Amino acid sequence: MKTLIINFLNFLDVYIQNKNLRILRKYLKLEINIYIDIGAHKGEMIEIIKKNFNVRKTLAFEPNIECIQHLNKFKDKNTKIFNFAVSDKVGMDYLKIGHISAMSTLNEINENAIYTYIKKLIINIFFLKKNIYKKKIIIKKIKLKNILVKYKFKILDLVKIDTEGHEYNVLIGMEQYINKTKVVLLECHYDKSLIKNYDFKKIDNFLKKKNFKLVSKNQMLFRKGYELIYINKKYH
Repeated sequence: MKTLIINFLNFLDVYIQNKNLRILRKYLKLEINIYIDIGAHKGEMIEIIKKNFNVRKTLAFEPNIECIQHLNKFKDKNTKIFNFAVSDKVGMDYLKIGHISAMSTLNEINENAIYTYIKKLIINIFFLKKNIYKKKIIIKKIKLKNILVKYKFKILDLVKIDTEGHEYNVLIGMEQYINKTKVVLLECHYDKSLIKNYDFKKIDNFLKKKNFKLVSKNQMLFRKGYELIYINKKYH
């Protein structure tokens, strides 16, 4: 039963990423010098990007230690794996680890939200557990700017952000590097289950003020969220 729901979710992700690929190819062609993957999970997007583009350097960030063994298979001289979270603040925090690992989050949960009840029902049916999250671990948080400045990157070709409700915090923590980014691919959840400090309008306004243009807004199948692609008009 566990495998069934996980395979189904993976199928949904592949479907939406194939739609995203068509947009990414349009603006990045086949070359990506610098790829930043924030919320790399088990490396699903790293694999897709490497199969479809010539990638010179990849930096991947994932705070869930259970996912690192999967990510390490992508590790080579051009791919660096970091086992901590990316945010707008530096310090320690708690990561809730989901029975479905893709549900893991730094955010607090609204126990009264309808979507929370739906998540709990899914976990109860397929995992025979009452709670969405199986444990909470202490993890390290960093600002992306603090890592990027060490590499002295002049331009970031693609920054992908999938952090289960923490996407806006990641953008803020990029500081001056948001202006050096060609394309941003990120998730935006609009369900009330995750307690967030942003909505689509806030992200959209932030990026548009940074000279970005929204070129794709794909509804995630069977989930309350969008996959958004923004391009920096400075480079396109």
